[in-house]
Amino acid sequence: MKSSNEAYENNKGNPTINRLSPNEEQGRKRGGLRLLQATLIASGSYDANAENRESNKRTKEQQIASLLDYAKRENLFYRPTEFNRIGLYLANGAEQYVFFNGGQLYVTKFNSLKFHESPLEFFDRTALHNYLFPEAPYTLIGFSRTYPEEPCFSVVLTQPFVIADRGAEREEVILEMEKMGFEHKGGDTYVSPDYIVEDLHPGNALMTPLGQIAIIDPVIYLNTPTDDFKGARTIS
Repeated sequence: MKSSNEAYENNKGNPTINRLSPNEEQGRKRGGLRLLQATLIASGSYDANAENRESNKRTKEQQIASLLDYAKRENLFYRPTEFNRIGLYLANGAEQYVFFNGGQLYVTKFNSLKFHESPLEFFDRTALHNYLFPEAPYTLIGFSRTYPEEPCFSVVLTQPFVIADRGAEREEVILEMEKMGFEHKGGDTYVSPDYIVEDLHPGNALMTPLGQIAIIDPVIYLNTPTDDFKGARTIS
């Protein structure tokens, strides 16, 4: 296992990451320099020999510890007293709290990674989101150890605030996803040879005044051989 920040220190000025395809890695770059650096740090503390649940748990904890060190060193650590300056509390779900900055029309999200195996997995999914749905990209801006109401590690991101007339109806989402090469598999799940995209309900698929659909908060996986749909994708 590498030292916690070795990958980051060796690539601090010009991060290069090849975990996904070159086009998908452009999505990671859209997430900002901090997303690139955080990916390097998390992958630097990744134990490739982790083969059981307890080992994977330690791997996640090691990634979190390294990222918190990085956040404090780079002044990217958000404390509870700073939540008010982030914006107006807007909403929360099972995994994240959302704050709205009306003046600049963006939202800030504190994501607890409740549904993610590790920060590294979350960073990969963020890259895929920015690649597949560039109309509402995420930018990583920091980390927090205090999540509203419950202390835990959180990733802090910003996203453009999407002005919408309504949530998109399922038939509209199906047509849009088919244009992108996805097949509807029932409910809010869509599959292509490369990806599995879930949770595309009307709260996450918005219809804009221009009649376009903006996807703001999907759940995205690579379609790997071990998934239910038996894809062929792997992480480098």
